[in-house]
Amino acid sequence: MKIKSVILSIVLSSTLIAQFEGLSGISQLTFNVVKFKGKIDNSAITILLTIYPDSNISGYYYYDKIGRLFVIKNSNKNKSLILEAEQFELFDLGNESRNTEIFEFSSNIFENNDTLVGNWINKGRIHSFNLTKENLKFDWRLFRYRSIGYFKNSYFSSQTKYISIFYPSVSSSQKLNTFFLTDNYLVDENILELINSSESKYLLVEQNFGENTNELDDCCWSDYRSSELVYISDSVLTYSNDASAYSHNMQYYTDFISINASNGMVYTAKNIFMSDMIDTVLTLLRNKYKNVLQQEGINSKNNSDAPLPSDYTDESNIFLSKGGIYFREREYKLANYYDLFLSFDEISNYLSTSFKKTIGLR
Repeated sequence: MKIKSVILSIVLSSTLIAQFEGLSGISQLTFNVVKFKGKIDNSAITILLTIYPDSNISGYYYYDKIGRLFVIKNSNKNKSLILEAEQFELFDLGNESRNTEIFEFSSNIFENNDTLVGNWINKGRIHSFNLTKENLKFDWRLFRYRSIGYFKNSYFSSQTKYISIFYPSVSSSQKLNTFFLTDNYLVDENILELINSSESKYLLVEQNFGENTNELDDCCWSDYRSSELVYISDSVLTYSNDASAYSHNMQYYTDFISINASNGMVYTAKNIFMSDMIDTVLTLLRNKYKNVLQQEGINSKNNSDAPLPSDYTDESNIFLSKGGIYFREREYKLANYYDLFLSFDEISNYLSTSFKKTIGLR
């Protein structure tokens, strides 16, 4: 089953607050989102990093001239000095191969550095990089909730839940605060008040329901949901929603969403492209990636784990980066997602006038 809706929701019961003595069950730690611009050798790049309280780092970077995403994560070797990056797409296309790039920093990246310098290493090539921190438009914060309950008479005797939500503070954007916390994740009103009353950049609520409780739904052994920032510009925010649940089998979904940074409007094919040009764009996409997608009919065994060309429609999950638009689909549950990219240069003639104006395209 494929989820076409990009909205994931949770409801945290208002009884949760009553089960804590004041705020004693809430821990406040450090969390940060930082954006850097600079160069690898002579190539201009932009990096967006999310630094978590457990010293993990995730993020994305792109070459400004091209605007296609690379995924960044901690290295297993040295979390404070080395990051690894790889091409966002899961497949090979022509001479494009998925390989690991290394960012080696000359100083601890967990420090509040205004500049980052070091070496970029890939396939034996070594280039220096120099990055300068940029001010972000919004004050980003993190809310996390963890719970566990034990059910002696349930098929799922031990049940856990984990929720991780990014959101802008109320002071930096009331509209986007409402969108991220109540429209995208349906947070209960009392929990919303608690979240927004804190000045901390990170709130963690942990709850143990104990044994023989009826407070949780008898649904599954584990339920995990989280969001992550992917791309930030003056006009567009792109982030991902992950959801996984394990009961009789595993369910896993990842949706990417791009929204208008001013009003929280979700971008879709229907408000990005001129209405009479959507089919033309989809034809362009299918033709460009005909050697990547699964073939129908007599050649159906070719790329059999890839989506069919017909799977990409005006309802497909789409999201924005600096240089263009990604279209996301997968062939079946738990299969790899295929993210197909069309640059703004390729589709400029098919974009709506209002969208081009919003993102600053001529």
